[in-house]
Amino acid sequence: MRDRIRLPLQFDAAALQADVRRFEDEAWVRHFVTQNYEGDWTILPLRAPASAVHPVQMIYSDPSCDAYTDTALLAACPAIAAALARFQCPLESVRLMRLGVGSVIKTHTDHDLDVEHGRARLHVPIETNAGVDFRLNGEQVVLGEGECWYLRLSDPHSVANRGDRDRVHLVIDAVVSPWLHELLARGELPVASSQLPVASGQLPVASNQSPVAGSQLPGLKTRPTNPPTTASGVGRTFRSGEPVLPAWIPARVRVAGEGATVEWCDIGDAAIADPFLGETIARAARTRGVVRTSLDVLMDEAAAKPGVAPSAFIFHCSRCGSTLMSQLARALPGTLVLSEAPAIDDVLRSPWARETRLETLRAIVTALGQPRGGADRHLVVKFDAWHVVDLPLVQEAFPGVPCVFLYRDPVDVVASQMRMPGRYLVPGELDPAFAGLGSVDDVIAAGRERYGARVIGRILASAAELAADGRCDLINYSELPAAAIDRALEWTGWERSADERARLVAVAAFDAKTPGLPFAAARVSSPVSDAARAAVAAFAAAPYAALEHLRTARR
Repeated sequence: MRDRIRLPLQFDAAALQADVRRFEDEAWVRHFVTQNYEGDWTILPLRAPASAVHPVQMIYSDPSCDAYTDTALLAACPAIAAALARFQCPLESVRLMRLGVGSVIKTHTDHDLDVEHGRARLHVPIETNAGVDFRLNGEQVVLGEGECWYLRLSDPHSVANRGDRDRVHLVIDAVVSPWLHELLARGELPVASSQLPVASGQLPVASNQSPVAGSQLPGLKTRPTNPPTTASGVGRTFRSGEPVLPAWIPARVRVAGEGATVEWCDIGDAAIADPFLGETIARAARTRGVVRTSLDVLMDEAAAKPGVAPSAFIFHCSRCGSTLMSQLARALPGTLVLSEAPAIDDVLRSPWARETRLETLRAIVTALGQPRGGADRHLVVKFDAWHVVDLPLVQEAFPGVPCVFLYRDPVDVVASQMRMPGRYLVPGELDPAFAGLGSVDDVIAAGRERYGARVIGRILASAAELAADGRCDLINYSELPAAAIDRALEWTGWERSADERARLVAVAAFDAKTPGLPFAAARVSSPVSDAARAAVAAFAAAPYAALEHLRTARR
């Protein structure tokens, strides 16, 4: 599929512009990833994650979110609301995005924003000018007011507004339904047959007509418009005690007070190969939907099928080589790796009593750790960066399992996070108390560098305290890949195999997140600002020094 497709839809630009002019400048929220642009790039959230309460949370298009709701701002936009109502597909994040005169959005990519992954980002230009230069894969795309475009923004793209007025787009993240599939297919056809003028929002075919022959898009992955919300899946009914593992895995645990609902995804019998389990789950959810059951079903399933016992746990501070380490373990025969499982995060963040968290954590790891091949006998679990504070609880749930903490000079970690921030550093994603702050407003007031350094400092300080008690081994990023290869071989009993060591040396030659990039090139440090250095000195330098003292003393 082409990286740009003009859909056969046209909207009344003047009516949309009238909606935009209802808002004062103060209502617009500045984009928080300031490293990606120069000048003025602001946003109005019209549809946002249902759990978002702060404006910064509302403007963030969270790829892991599956529950969205209209914001109060949309009620003030009748023309935009009418335009959105014409989209016969589930809408996720919907935003007005304004790029000021003289402003530039630097070249970047948006992860998994393409039809092949089941999500399409659609642009409807509301106000633009001849001075706007939008580049996708290095080639200019000219977008007219009132048009609707699919742009494959998982590819490199940039925008410069060299005109004399602001550029405002309605940006829609949509799930690819059969209706949208059909529009994309028609947009791929020659102009003479597919891009004839269409009345505002009018469908190109009537709802009772079948798609045109030959319009199937190769490799298209979509999810049902209305995924099942009961405890039933395709060809399977979930009943307490009835085995559904390993094809169905717990994707999320939705906590509501003392109770919970488990969301399950059908990933079949394929091996889990993605660097992050969330990617595997997202694809399954988009293609097959999810089913929901009570927590009892999870507990019964885990009791019925014990799964593979954990061989090792990986904790880390982010941007420190932990993904490489997990991919090295995955490359060894008979090794199953779970990397940053969303359901584990749900349980560890839950407000439940300790015993309930322990019991549920065991069940989640057991359910996810089912053998996916006849030879699977080792299980390695990589946790999220902030989970190091929960390491004692994890060890109580699984006593005797080796734990390692990977870390890096916090100057480099914070610099990397400033260049491309992880989701957990979006204000409000973590409890502000994690960083010693009282509210999301305090997080925003602290600034990106100081907040990032506070969070990384808390992670490093927790690890240093645990390492001093002998609870975890330590690996510095500077020791990679050799130290990671040694540990992976030890965990899985392959330390004496020259062939397996050679296999891991070959795997380690390439970046774990971008396999086409050599690891040596990927590990080049990001530029460091004076503000980042000062923040690290204030909040993260001391715990890093403590970790280094402990590590070198053990060597």
